[in-house]
Amino acid sequence: MFQETDRKFQETALRFNETDRKSRKLEDLFMGPWGKRTIALVEGELLRVLRGRGINVTRISSGQLQILDRYAHEIDLLAKNGEEVVVVKVKTTLVKKDVDYFLNTLQIFTKSFPEFKDCKIYGVVGFTWSTTENTRYAYRKGLFYLRAVAENARILNDTGFKPHNFIPGHQAS
Repeated sequence: MFQETDRKFQETALRFNETDRKSRKLEDLFMGPWGKRTIALVEGELLRVLRGRGINVTRISSGQLQILDRYAHEIDLLAKNGEEVVVVKVKTTLVKKDVDYFLNTLQIFTKSFPEFKDCKIYGVVGFTWSTTENTRYAYRKGLFYLRAVAENARILNDTGFKPHNFIPGHQAS
């Protein structure tokens, strides 16, 4: 009786491992290209849309990694001009926990990038899909939210929006 139970348990474990492997492989196929495509869409339009909001950045860099206190924070894009830095996090689907994690990244940004400690620091969340609730949340937290679709990206915040300056030690509202 115990041998039969043990055998069934092992078979189930093998099937679970195979399903898990296939699931990860599918996720890599789906998320990797989609995430890269979304970043490319945002990057291609970032200078234009920021300049349209009066933030005259001149350079963009990508793929920055911030490691602080054993935690890694990925910075998808950085747009800068010497006085202002725009930190960009891009998600295929934007959810509230992504916004919260990004806000934490912004709060510690200058600890890992001290060269920007005297700059105005703004945040942008780029995405291809999100709910109105999540974009409103980003707005209330002082972030630009930028939707990237087709071969176009645009900031959806109203023209009266004032972005939060994530200077060191200043808490977002």
